[in-house]
Amino acid sequence: MKAMRPARMIWGKAIKERISASSKMLAQIKSIKMMGLTGYMSKSIQDLRVHELDVSRKFRLALIRILTTGKSHPPTNYLSYALVHLKLYFANN
Repeated sequence: MKAMRPARMIWGKAIKERISASSKMLAQIKSIKMMGLTGYMSKSIQDLRVHELDVSRKFRLALIRILTTGKSHPPTNYLSYALVHLKLYFANN
């Protein structure tokens, strides 16, 4: 549980960075297109998305630990783990 708060804060910071960069890019989209920088900007935003997913991994793993070590019925724990793991797998692929 203690690992979740710092991980969530770091993830939130990565989200803010990506949203801020996207907003700034959209505000200057006409200039970016005229200078032919759309490919560069697209790659930059995509890199920020990938970074955000990497940073969120620590939070998601802490969430899995909490879900799988809860005081619920063992099959429920396994099902929770499996569902979160599948979601993480498909989010990264």
